[in-house]
Order: sequence, then structure tokens, then C-alpha cells
Amino acid sequence: MKETHKNHTELMRSIAFNFLTIIAETTLSVAVIGAIFAGDEKITYHYFFLPIVLSVAYMLPCLPIYLKENMSVKQVIFQRILELIIIEAGTLFVSHLLIGEKLGIVGYIVVGASVLIFDILSYITQYIYEKSKAEKINKIISNMRGKR
Repeated sequence: MKETHKNHTELMRSIAFNFLTIIAETTLSVAVIGAIFAGDEKITYHYFFLPIVLSVAYMLPCLPIYLKENMSVKQVIFQRILELIIIEAGTLFVSHLLIGEKLGIVGYIVVGASVLIFDILSYITQYIYEKSKAEKINKIISNMRGKR
């Protein structure tokens, strides 16, 4: 019973940490987009809630990772593609909301490409980190087996 509670607590902590990280990233994105491109546009109070709403939308495709521990490679790839589509759509929506028609189609293509590039870089970084972590764990297990 305690193990289930511990796993549930760890799961909730992981979801909360990722949600807060996404809120921070989204807030930074909205702030940068607004600071660079908004110009003299009137900023209203509802912009405060944009990062929170977007973060909820961005977290939805991540739920399978938290709910299902052993995902196949195809499932992870599908989840990542869905996550990327939602992030692209959300970023373009907020860009249009903050900037309007100032950027034009080329500007929105550049915004979409930059989101794609930075997401791919974050996936590569995460892969490298998790691979090195797995190699360390495998090395520890090998050393423990060698001591027997």
C-alpha cells in the first residue's frame, strides 16, 4: 500500500514539475514574442492566463507517458509528433493573437520553424541525457553482478 502511495506521489510530483516548467517556457515565449513584436498593441489582463491555458494544452499529449510506463517506440514517436503539433499550433495561435497581421506569412513560417528546431533540439538533449543515465545504471548493475 505504501509503495502505491509513493509511486502516486512521485507521479504527481513529476507532472507538477513538468507543468511548471512548461508554464515558465510558455511565459518566456509569450513575453519574448510580445516584447519584440507587439509594439504599441494594447496588452490586457487576459494575457496573464495565456501561459497557463497553453501549458494545459501542451501537457495533454504527455499524459500517456505518465499513465503508461512501458510505451513502445511507435507509441512514443506518435506521442512526440502529437505534442509537437499542439505546441506548433499553440505558438502560432499566440503569435497571431499578440502580433496580428504584422509578421505576414513568412514571419509565421519562421516562428513555426523556430519552434520545430528548438523542440527537436530539446528531444535530442533529452535523449542524450536519458541515454547517459541508462548507461550509468547499466554500469552499476554490471559492477554489482561482477562482485557476486
